[in-house]
Amino acid sequence: MMYPVFNSAIVDGLGKILPASWSEPSILSRSAVQWLTALCMVVLAFVLRKVFASLVILLLSKIRWLGGQLGRERFQKLKSTLSWILPAIGLRCALIYVLDLSGGQADSATSILLQIIFILIILLLFDTALQILFRWLEARNPLKMTEAVQQFYLQIIRIFLVILGLIMILSAFGLNVSGIVTGLGIGGLAVSLAAKDTLTNLFAGMTIISDHMFELGDLIQGPDFEGTVEYIGLRSSRLRGLDQTEFIVPNAWLANNVVINVSNMTKRRLRLLLTLPSYATLDQVDRLKDKLETYIRDRQGITEDPPLLVLESLANNNLSLMILYFLHDPDFGAFCQERDEVLRFVWNMLEEENLRLPRSQIQLLSDNAFLNSDTNTEQPPQ
Repeated sequence: MMYPVFNSAIVDGLGKILPASWSEPSILSRSAVQWLTALCMVVLAFVLRKVFASLVILLLSKIRWLGGQLGRERFQKLKSTLSWILPAIGLRCALIYVLDLSGGQADSATSILLQIIFILIILLLFDTALQILFRWLEARNPLKMTEAVQQFYLQIIRIFLVILGLIMILSAFGLNVSGIVTGLGIGGLAVSLAAKDTLTNLFAGMTIISDHMFELGDLIQGPDFEGTVEYIGLRSSRLRGLDQTEFIVPNAWLANNVVINVSNMTKRRLRLLLTLPSYATLDQVDRLKDKLETYIRDRQGITEDPPLLVLESLANNNLSLMILYFLHDPDFGAFCQERDEVLRFVWNMLEEENLRLPRSQIQLLSDNAFLNSDTNTEQPPQ
């Protein structure tokens, strides 16, 4: 084999450089040169683990799939898993090929340690292969294999991998695995009854994923929250509010309530209700409508839908003029900017028509907020 020859050459090379006493068996029938070589191999594996992960990602990104390269960004999330494969392989190679702790040379504890390392390597490779498979499926059908779907199913599969790894490790210690599995089956029934709410949230999470209710990065609104989806877990989902508050919401609550996915909006409505005092004339109302319509039509980012400017009600000695139009950009920041500019225009327009005082009012129907131009109770000008 190449590994034993290569490592033997390294040990012999160091033995010629270091003092002769270092080549004599000293610790556990191994020379200091062997221990030093094993240590260097393990340390080098840890030092190069990120370089190894980046190299593997670079090679994967060059693979052509469906007529194009997959790209590095698609595989960046593999880096954390890949970075542990090289240290595990380096540790196993150091124990087997440098220290020769295998076969008849190894005691029971060392044999168990080697099996545990081998199990860890297999699980890491399986996890990596699974993530690569998900990335290829994403390139084939990005609408179905979204980032949220990948992360959710990966969490479930990793739980089974951890359980499988624990069973294999217990088997390496010589424990009766079949009896443990039987006990887990009986105990699992009791746990499932006690953890009914957790299972409900788990199935609700599967519903969220399968129905594509929302994805990572989507802005969603519910009865008690509004935030950007940062994580969809097995039991709950985490959202980041507009004020940077973190919301942790059970999946069952999200699946059983009305949730608005703001990110899926193709356009955003801006709706205002302008309340005018009773002394406003119809000529003034018509001038306001003409100025507003001209202003809105000249705005950038307005959809092709014609703006709607109509008198809505006549009550409490006031006229109510409704203003409604749509924006191309559904982003909340763009909406706030547009709202700010149109309110400034309306403010100046009311002042030009001598209607700002005392009781003109602008109601922001889009988010149930009120802005009063003035609450003064002075009498209208004569």
